[in-house]
Amino acid sequence: MAHFTDIRKKVLKEITAEEKPLTVNDIKNSMKEISPSTIYRALDFLEKEGYIFKISFDEDCFFYSSKDKRHFIYCEDCKAIKCVDICPSTASGMNEIEEEYGFKIKEHTLLIKGLCRQCLSKK
Repeated sequence: MAHFTDIRKKVLKEITAEEKPLTVNDIKNSMKEISPSTIYRALDFLEKEGYIFKISFDEDCFFYSSKDKRHFIYCEDCKAIKCVDICPSTASGMNEIEEEYGFKIKEHTLLIKGLCRQCLSKK
């Protein structure tokens, strides 16, 4: 069984303290005393053990977020990402998916892509 090291705890704390998902570079920049390879190993462990999850908003990079932040809006122009507390997925909608497709939902992640207010005002 893998040990929950101090470095893993620090990486997890860094991710859960933020309001938005973080890239590896974000984490490396705030934890310069930890080697990049150690950060990658910590992220792999935390994801595998279910403490965080990895999401991609575009093909360029991955972001890491805590398990309690699962709904995001993403601006395709300026690349801004925000976590939102509103879940447009209703319980009845989830039940319908389970019944229609015979699929037992454990959890869900929602990504809404579009344009933020600032980018819309420029158009």
